[in-house]
Amino acid sequence: MKRKQLTAIIVISSFGLVPIASAQHNSHSAPSLTKPSTAPPVVGLSGALVPARDLPDRLKNGGFLIVMRHERTEIPSRDDDYSKPPTDCLSQRNLSVAGLAGAGETGVALRVAGVAIARVIASPMCRTMETARAAFGRADTDARLMHFDPSVTGAFEVRREETLALANGLQLGTENVVLVTHAPNLSAFDVRLGEGEMAVLRKNAVGKWVLIGRATGSEWGFVARGLAQ
Repeated sequence: MKRKQLTAIIVISSFGLVPIASAQHNSHSAPSLTKPSTAPPVVGLSGALVPARDLPDRLKNGGFLIVMRHERTEIPSRDDDYSKPPTDCLSQRNLSVAGLAGAGETGVALRVAGVAIARVIASPMCRTMETARAAFGRADTDARLMHFDPSVTGAFEVRREETLALANGLQLGTENVVLVTHAPNLSAFDVRLGEGEMAVLRKNAVGKWVLIGRATGSEWGFVARGLAQ
């Protein structure tokens, strides 16, 4: 009697290596948006993204919008309770110790690299305000940058348009402005970021926001250490 052969199927995880700066991100780092963008990927004005190490030099001349997703949050974390005020930190997801440290690292790296920030505007929720204050020492609040309430029909679209309207109303001139917000709001610019990651944008000739490059504080930290030596 022939012996039956068993074939073992080995399933290899599709997860690859991740950057050090995002390795500790929790499940919120790659959110599934209610209305994912169908727009084509955005690239820099010259057709290619500027490497993270070269972004500080570009930013020194001003005129850029830096959109930052709040830093890393607690694991496990609570859900946001939208029935409470946005300043009630006990009713929402908050930054972890690593997130607070990462925000501070971002701020130090930008200052050492000589990047001037004229204004910082943040969602009034605790994790965004803490990110902004730890990184930049200050922030104005704007409710248009808040995370949308998923229980409200159409809230995602409204918040997306509000975020875009806020950005379009800024007069950058030769100044850099930072918006600290949440993952869903980033759809206003057709970008997705990990917690603590930043996108550098500028308007093109027809007034559309174009992604110039993206970076984490750790990536800019390498630039800052080189300049400090």
